[in-house]
Amino acid sequence: MLDIRRQILNFLNRPAETTKIGKIIKQWKDEAGCRGVIQYKYSYLTKTLTIYTTYPGYLIGKGGSIVDKYRTILKDEFREDISIQFIETELEYID
Repeated sequence: MLDIRRQILNFLNRPAETTKIGKIIKQWKDEAGCRGVIQYKYSYLTKTLTIYTTYPGYLIGKGGSIVDKYRTILKDEFREDISIQFIETELEYID
């Protein structure tokens, strides 16, 4: 019974996690100087953050320095390893 309550509470807290991820990605985009449109999707089951952007190189940084920094920030914030995946889009606007 306690396990079910814990699962329900975890499910209800997910919108807050999405908001946290959104704030982190906005900070990431500003630091990287990325001028392309960014959309993201987070899978709670696989702990994978998929980022759709027209310029993934800006977010990755030279030698992966920026992505490593934000991977560490996400790990500290959520206390678990989150895999980050980039998908380059050619569209300026993603629906």
